[in-house]
Amino acid sequence: MKIFLVLSCLISLSFTSLAQNLKVNQAEMYYKLYRFGEANPIYKELIQKDGVKVSDHEEVYRHALVSSEKCRDYNFQYYVLGRISQSEKYTFDDAYSYFQLSLFLGFYDRAKEIMSSQIVVNSVDSRKMLLDHYKNGDVWSEIRKDTSVYKITNVDFNSGTGDFNAIYHPKGIAFSSARNVAYRKSTFDNSPYLNMYIYQKEDAKVEELKFLETPRHDGTAYYDSLNRVWYFSKNYPSTKDVNLTTTGLFIFDENTQTETAFTYNSPEFFLAQPFLSEDGKTLWFSSNRTGGFGKADIWYSTKNNDDWSEPVNAGNVINTVDNEMFPFPQKNKLYFSSNGHPGLGGLDLFSVLFSNEKASDLLNLGANLNSNGDDFSLVLDKTEKTGYFSSNRGEFIDNIYSVVINRLEFVYVGTIVADLNTEKIQAIPVIVKKEGSVISTIFADKDGKFEFNGEKNSSYSFEINQQEFETVKEDYSTVGKTASDSTFKDFVLVSNVDIALTIVDEKTKQNLRNAKVEIVNKKTNEIISVTTNEKGLIELKLPRNNEFEVRVSHANYIYSKTSFSSVTKDKVIASTIGLNKIEVGAVLAIKDLNYDYNKWNIKPESKVELNKVVAFLKENPNVKIELSSHTDSRGLAEFNMNLSKKRNQSCIAYLVSKGVKKDRVIGKWYGESKLLNKCADNVKCSEEEHWKNRRTTIVVVSID
Repeated sequence: MKIFLVLSCLISLSFTSLAQNLKVNQAEMYYKLYRFGEANPIYKELIQKDGVKVSDHEEVYRHALVSSEKCRDYNFQYYVLGRISQSEKYTFDDAYSYFQLSLFLGFYDRAKEIMSSQIVVNSVDSRKMLLDHYKNGDVWSEIRKDTSVYKITNVDFNSGTGDFNAIYHPKGIAFSSARNVAYRKSTFDNSPYLNMYIYQKEDAKVEELKFLETPRHDGTAYYDSLNRVWYFSKNYPSTKDVNLTTTGLFIFDENTQTETAFTYNSPEFFLAQPFLSEDGKTLWFSSNRTGGFGKADIWYSTKNNDDWSEPVNAGNVINTVDNEMFPFPQKNKLYFSSNGHPGLGGLDLFSVLFSNEKASDLLNLGANLNSNGDDFSLVLDKTEKTGYFSSNRGEFIDNIYSVVINRLEFVYVGTIVADLNTEKIQAIPVIVKKEGSVISTIFADKDGKFEFNGEKNSSYSFEINQQEFETVKEDYSTVGKTASDSTFKDFVLVSNVDIALTIVDEKTKQNLRNAKVEIVNKKTNEIISVTTNEKGLIELKLPRNNEFEVRVSHANYIYSKTSFSSVTKDKVIASTIGLNKIEVGAVLAIKDLNYDYNKWNIKPESKVELNKVVAFLKENPNVKIELSSHTDSRGLAEFNMNLSKKRNQSCIAYLVSKGVKKDRVIGKWYGESKLLNKCADNVKCSEEEHWKNRRTTIVVVSID
């Protein structure tokens, strides 16, 4: 009896094992034929019902992941990844897919757990950078913080079987759909083939575009209504036993009823989702062609006569290691969908500024336009306030939604105020900067007015830099604003004054050519550096009503500093500055060679002055100088004498460190014995008065 029972168990186990092997073989056969719709339920039974182990059937699990994704059976895909995550076969690739699928299904807590798991923390994979974005702040809360911008409505021409990629057409809305009209299904996932349709607004009817129909998938598309030309994607005809093909771009001319293939199609990769720029010169599309950054990238090709250029990748501001799809260009922006940038899950909708073949200012368009599902194929009307997009939120079936955009509007109105005629005012460029980078140049109308529309939570500056006027700059910020508003500002242009400075020898009054002149604006600290011409003259324009310091140097002459004012109503200011030749006993005109109380270290501003002494000595190698250092009266005389010595030694050491030979510098120190004012012992003085005594002076002692 026992033997009979044992044999029965063995037979039962043998039949179970045989049945499982048959299922595995059947599922693998379908998988190899790309018949995922038939393979997926078998994998599901093997893993969920029969409970096959990852360690024994890793290939079954790997193929189940592919099949479930192709069949959009995302809950089963999530289950399979969960089982793999508990096995020794778990990799960073699995963790990354598990994280993205968790976002897609709205399981944000699980996504956070995966993000903090050791397999992610210890990874050096480049894709970890995307996960790190979520760690460095609550990305999801940031994207969800303002859901008042978009009003979304499910359109009434959705079929419930998959509708997407709405585009504007003169008759209404053209779109792609998997509605089962011709009863043709793909063996790939048992879903109906895609066809192109038009929803006609006048009679609310849906009509198939028969002239674009093929036996396989047709769409997505863009329609050039001006030239009556379709740009669309479709499957290549299959020449293999296995019904698996890729897609290319095609151009159909309604006028001639002719179809041409895009020059850069290839069976090695797909091209899809075409969209033509407003000027008709740039064709945007998505492709996994060679040279990209990831799975699918955004590309564009420009038109030269009747030819299209070699496609150009839109760059890594837009493209990532994952998918970027459905480009939509409008004005200076490019809208697209991506699951490679931080988002709510699946494909999110983004925008960038795109100018001069460069993208900037990447922006997630936020909830509720974006969801945890796939959100894609956004198009907007000319006002940029209404449009359509597609999403599989909810039941993971693609639907088309209309959207009304209620954005906050921040209008900056500037008025250029100047005594100029209309033509001159309109020719003055206003430079607009955002975070220090130029983003636009705008011009005023005949009344001097210009307008700029700012974005929320942004900071800008407006600048007018015209030679004949003083520079005008105004800052503008929308940071923290929660309601639309308008800002009005006058830009008063103050004309510059013409300056004519002549540099001469103080004694002979001879003009000095090649004198180096620095003009420092005391208000802005801006420095203008110029050199005198053969007449010892410099001519330039300076802003009116400002104070300046003029610094002049010349070989064999003492460095000079003098004050200069442009506070005048005159059109021209002419002035002459005399330089003294280098003579024994001449005092070098330097400033800021003072010290803090009880200190001997050289301050940064003093180093600037000593650098000028270095330059002077290099230009005049036959000159020797003497440095005299002093203290104020506070403290004992002996202490102050030693302190002044240290100050002197610090200055000389600095000069020597800059290449000055030590034998060209003589040092002397006097403690408190040579005060410049009344601040002797027991005399009450201000700190500023004491500061004047804590100094080092420099004189010329010999000229060889």
